Amino acid sequence: MNYRNFIPRSHGLNLLFFTIALFLFFSCDTEPDNKGNLNGTWASAFDSYKIDILTDKIEYTGNYKADIVNSPDYNAEHGVLIIKFTWYYETEYSWDPPYDIISEGETDAYNGKYGAVYWRNLTDASVQMADAYDTVTFTHAMFDDLSAAQSNFTLDKTGDYISVWGSYAK
Repeated sequence: MNYRNFIPRSHGLNLLFFTIALFLFFSCDTEPDNKGNLNGTWASAFDSYKIDILTDKIEYTGNYKADIVNSPDYNAEHGVLIIKFTWYYETEYSWDPPYDIISEGETDAYNGKYGAVYWRNLTDASVQMADAYDTVTFTHAMFDDLSAAQSNFTLDKTGDYISVWGSYAK
């Protein structure tokens, strides 16, 4: 039996292309890429962030509420939220052990000022986050105007404002 005459040449090429396509399909990674989205509630054992990207709001539970004023990629592995404080609860501690609370309460002193929240290692279930802090006074780093915040709170300056990252889960 002559096998060349058994399969017409055009069908043979189609079979070859089908086989190659089948091989490529099954060799592709079909698992999800574990990419996350910053939207939602992120909690640690001590605190939580609530981020609502539809309303551009963020709340650091018990500490502040703010508007998100930049347009970051909420799906990026790392980034920065520039925020404008709308409500702030301040707790002032003594500088000496046992670090007693000197005063605490709501304050309007920071409303309208700009701060930042940095994130890194975002997945669908976890992220590391930290507020921008002045490393000398250990208070939130803040600016009076948006342009100063935008030029200072950038990813290349993360080390200027962050010394401790918190781990959060969705």
